[in-house]
Parts: sequence; C-alpha cells; structure tokens
Amino acid sequence: MASTPPVAMNGAESLVTTLAASGVQMCFANPGTSEMQLVNEIGMNDRVRAVLCLQEDVVTGAADGYGRMTGTPAITLLHVASGFANGIAMLHNAGRAGTPLVNVVGANASYHQPNYPEHELINGRVTDLTRAVSHWSEEARSASELGELGARAAALAKTGKVCTIVAPTNRHWEDANPPSAMPAAVGFPRVADAAVATAAAMLKNGKKTGLVLGNRALSGAALETAAQ
Repeated sequence: MASTPPVAMNGAESLVTTLAASGVQMCFANPGTSEMQLVNEIGMNDRVRAVLCLQEDVVTGAADGYGRMTGTPAITLLHVASGFANGIAMLHNAGRAGTPLVNVVGANASYHQPNYPEHELINGRVTDLTRAVSHWSEEARSASELGELGARAAALAKTGKVCTIVAPTNRHWEDANPPSAMPAAVGFPRVADAAVATAAAMLKNGKKTGLVLGNRALSGAALETAAQ
C-alpha cells in the first residue's frame, strides 16, 4: 500500500502552528489586507485566542501588559510599516521593561514591492523601523522560513525580548514545510549569586543604601522581596 503523502501547509499555517506549539497563544491584532491569510489561520487554530484592537498602540500596549502580567509572550499582528509605526511607543516601553513579545508585521508581496513608488518608505524600510524597537527582527525570505522564524522568535521572546517577524504576503500562502527543530527556550536571565551577596552585604553595612530596580524586579513578588 502506498504511503499517504504529508498534508501540505502554507507559510501562514506554519507560522501560527509553530507559535502555538511554542506556547505563544494570545494574539492582539489590527490587521489589514496584507494579513488576511494570517487572520484565517489564526481563526482556524483552536490554541490561539485573537483579540481585535481598534488602534495599533492599543495592540502593542495590550501585548506589553499581557507579557508583564503573565511572563508569557503575546503575538501582535500589525499592517505593514505604517501600522507598525503606530504601535512603536508601546513597543519602546516593552523593550525597556524586558517584556516577552512577538510582533508579526505584514508586507506587500516580495515581487510587488519594487513596483510601488512609496516602496522605500512603506515597505523597503520595514526592517529599519522594526529593528529600532526590537531586540531581534528578521524578514521571511520564503514560506518555510516563516515557521523557522516563528520558532526562533518564540524562544528568544521568552528571555524577555521584543522580537519582530516581517512577513511578505506571498510568503503566507506559498507552500511551506514545518520547522525542522524547535529551539529550546532558555528562560529569563538570572542574577549572579555574587551580585546578590554583594547587595546583601551593602544593605547590612549600616550605611544609607538604596536599591535601583528594573525589568522583572518591578513585579509584585519581587517588589515585596525588595521591601523586606
């Protein structure tokens, strides 16, 4: 008996499936026409919850808040460079706070981009914008690479990074292979034991001493520990 051929998937399905399998399952979205295939795949995936937001700063602000409260990255789905630009303020805050977050930004089809007069501003410079407020950002060069980038972004985001994937429209519907391997998440960085010992000694030396806190040290449990 002939073996059953593998079920084909497109780039959008590969990306969404990979992010869901990595535990990134909340999506705040303000999509446009360039992201309709992604919208469809998110709607078809039972593990991903989508929340439509009326403006991009609401999208990125909600994702920032979700990441801070849960310690788990959310997905933002944004429409090309102009949509991403509208959400930059909250992404700046997320980056400064060490919030885990994965942005997915649509773009015109790769073969159409050179034909647009505004190419250099709207699409050709998308990665310039994304890198300004992302710790890591890459543009998919194939449909299969969408899933690979999703796996890398999810793993890196879980270390407290803002990660951004630029996804040209044609990469969404083209045939794709799932990622060959899922990278292991290394988790949030930990303070060195020596630094803790030094801080403890300074707090006990009888001199006036202050603590300067940032990142995840501003969460409720960490603040209570610092107060004690």
